[in-house]
Amino acid sequence: MYNADMQTVQLLRKVCAEVATHINAAADRLAALQAAGSKLEALYFDQKPTQIWYLLEVAYSLLMPAHASMMEEIWEFQVSNSLL
Repeated sequence: MYNADMQTVQLLRKVCAEVATHINAAADRLAALQAAGSKLEALYFDQKPTQIWYLLEVAYSLLMPAHASMMEEIWEFQVSNSLL
């Protein structure tokens, strides 16, 4: 990925990791999910349409990789942000 792509990937990873950590640490997961969801909403609802489309494409590439060479990196993202 290019540098601009890596910045977006890092941003998405950071926000998803914060949300997952917050939800996993909470006693009431539903309330925590609603509270933490505002961070994700801010990424997608406070942007220009082209920026939203780009963020969706980057998120999709992290969840559904097309290149086998990135499988380990994608697996780490998916596992590290899972809600256990």
